[in-house]
Amino acid sequence: MLHRHNRYDKQKKDMNRQLVQMFTILDQMLADLSSYKAEKKPSKADEITKLEEEINKKEKSLEQTVIDLLSVQHATVKDMRDFLSKMKMSRDLERIGDHIISLLNTFQRTGSLPAWMLEELDSIISMERKMLEKIKDGIVDENDRVIKETIAMDDQIDHSHMMLFEKLVRDMKESGIDADTGAKLIMILRFLERLGDHIVNIGEAYLDFKS
Repeated sequence: MLHRHNRYDKQKKDMNRQLVQMFTILDQMLADLSSYKAEKKPSKADEITKLEEEINKKEKSLEQTVIDLLSVQHATVKDMRDFLSKMKMSRDLERIGDHIISLLNTFQRTGSLPAWMLEELDSIISMERKMLEKIKDGIVDENDRVIKETIAMDDQIDHSHMMLFEKLVRDMKESGIDADTGAKLIMILRFLERLGDHIVNIGEAYLDFKS
């Protein structure tokens, strides 16, 4: 019985470790994406793609860990809620990886970006990296206040999305940005907005578990 309990505790720690690793990988993907959009080096794109494959593996591994945990011993109601919460978080983390790949693919098909757009995209990506870090720290430290503060940061992402969309439409009319490039830029803004939504989902899943 002691062996079973020790294995159970070990797998719970492993589940938490895998979740933290997913946050770390996504942060690196966003850092690499920020570099890629300016330089468009194929090697950087390959690195992002490989990291996304790691995210997929981690998500599947975490899900399997939950299945293994349930087979080791009867889980308490609190543990069950924790497991389901972590699985939901991992799915949203995996979706963030998908959106980063969508952003990468769109950047690959898009020509030179206006200088103002490059700067604004850097600002949004930097903010989303900060949100990911704060959500991760809040989960690790079990700090509800940090989680709630981070969720509130998404309002800035939504505001930036709206302002940039309006500026882009004006530039398409006044500066001659062609419709195809404009459409791709709109897609980029939408992917970044959705990325922020998934970060919020992760924070809310944690808070729902705690309530």
